[in-house]
Amino acid sequence: MSTPARFALEMNVRADQVERAVNRIVVLAGRAIAKEVIATTPVDTSQALSNWIGSLGGPASGTRPAVSSATTPGATADTSGAATQSTVWAAISNRRTGQDLWISNNLPYINDLNVGNIAPRLDPPPDRTPYPRFAERAMHFGSDEVVRNARRIFK
Repeated sequence: MSTPARFALEMNVRADQVERAVNRIVVLAGRAIAKEVIATTPVDTSQALSNWIGSLGGPASGTRPAVSSATTPGATADTSGAATQSTVWAAISNRRTGQDLWISNNLPYINDLNVGNIAPRLDPPPDRTPYPRFAERAMHFGSDEVVRNARRIFK
């Protein structure tokens, strides 16, 4: 039979394990969301793509210039996507227990782009087909990642 002190020690160890597991799930879900929203944001000038910003504690403010620009609309997708993903993943990696993780885009037209009211000037390349409601789609990817890992970790 366990003593109260032994029981308390075991519960503290388990609490630490749960905390680490939850933090890992947040990182995995955040990366899944970032990867999907970056992959499915329609690209014309890379302005919308470049403005996905990862932040901790609250949403980022302001906007950023396009990470890269080119004379052909849509040609900057790979360069801008990689640069944006690395900055968002840096915020995700720096998250500490209890910090809210935000992936936001403050461009005034991002919602119109998300719902399809604004289309890129040219058809996107086949590997960057824009999805209607790409932000919501990315959230579903994050939710799936949470469920998949929670089942594995908390059996």
